[in-house]
Amino acid sequence: MARVPAPYDVLIAGAGPAGVIGALSAARAGLRVLLIEARAEVDTGHTCLVEVECGVFARCDVPAPSDDELIFVQKGSYLLTPAGFPALVVMGHPLHSFQLRRVLRRFLGYAKAAGVEMLFEQTAAPLVEGDRVAGVVLRDRRGREREIRARLVVDATGHAAALLSRLPERLGLDFVDRPEDHVLAQSRLYRLDRERAAAAAAQGRFFDGYSHHQIGTQGAYSTLGYFVSVERGVAFLLSGIQEPYTPPSNDEVLDQLADRLGFLTDEVFRGGNPIRIHRAGARLVADGFAAIGEAASMVIPSHASGIASGMLAGHSLARHAAEILRDGGAATTANLWPWLAAYQRGRGAVLATYDANRRFLQTFDPERDIEPLMRYGIMQPEDMAHTLTAEPLSISPATLPQRLWGMRKAPLTGLRFLASGPKTLLVHRHWLDFPREWNERSFADWKKLADRLLP
Repeated sequence: MARVPAPYDVLIAGAGPAGVIGALSAARAGLRVLLIEARAEVDTGHTCLVEVECGVFARCDVPAPSDDELIFVQKGSYLLTPAGFPALVVMGHPLHSFQLRRVLRRFLGYAKAAGVEMLFEQTAAPLVEGDRVAGVVLRDRRGREREIRARLVVDATGHAAALLSRLPERLGLDFVDRPEDHVLAQSRLYRLDRERAAAAAAQGRFFDGYSHHQIGTQGAYSTLGYFVSVERGVAFLLSGIQEPYTPPSNDEVLDQLADRLGFLTDEVFRGGNPIRIHRAGARLVADGFAAIGEAASMVIPSHASGIASGMLAGHSLARHAAEILRDGGAATTANLWPWLAAYQRGRGAVLATYDANRRFLQTFDPERDIEPLMRYGIMQPEDMAHTLTAEPLSISPATLPQRLWGMRKAPLTGLRFLASGPKTLLVHRHWLDFPREWNERSFADWKKLADRLLP
């Protein structure tokens, strides 16, 4: 095996959104960066359509998707009960909807212009020396291996968690990968017969320009969604199911939905992948190492998207690493800890409360519990709106009359809904107490309670 003395400041494995934004931000901060990707450059990024909070792009110092990159613009979102009743509507849409691969190629262009070096069709395994991650062992498609060293190695490999999942336990990083914490997602984009689609909209079969999300179609944590724009001539279909609740599969569910709509023509693309919805690992840094994005389970559990979280984490980690490395410092656990603490006490705390709610709602029966929860207004549009942009859960005074009326209509469901509140508050408060500085004993005490609250 060849050994290459590469004086990289940062080596990032994974050229998805988290990895590319991290590499771009690190290079802009004056660091020497190597970005590694297992796929060919033309295959980088999922083909599926994704939605990302509009404000994330400015926070990561990159232009938002342009008009020709956006697949559609939504007027709002309808949330449908398991029986199909349109119970909630959120006006406006704080997310950009685009095909990931197209925008990611633009970001790769920015990274190249900033000086990021790139290697494609290379798989990586962690190179560990003592208690430090010193680099990676690369393997090309011919099976040839070589070592590349870096002062900081970042796992941004998405669901695979190719580095994090292979680190020895003595480094203290936790990686949870259980079947019950996976959701299988698939999306499709179609062209449509505008005349037939317009007629269907006029008949009230769907709301033109609005997304439709039917909850609890296959188990409590499942969704069947679609968006139709007669003006743009496109229809987007989405199915998300936890594996224990299949069959039918996503393919079968979306085939049935396409047939039911009755006006779809050519399929433009389809894409799908499993997504890990467990809350982020408690410890995501070690000497010479950090994990970001879905590799670190930085996913919004309520709708199983980790792209915005990964982009923000990649950007903030790069800026923090630059402050350390430019002054000759080392990427030790102690030096990387303030970045991790900022994440856990901020967005991580919000997503941990979402995970607590997700686990609680998974115990609900769709027909007996979720149907009245939505139909009678115990759940309100603001609950959905908060989760779209990763805002802390809260109940506004204006919604209390409707919620209380709904609880009188369905008292048992209302009591179960209220029962989730204390634990959610406890989880949020505990994540806000994440240790600001690295101290092995303090962290062990914090993690012990975190694992009891959210195993």
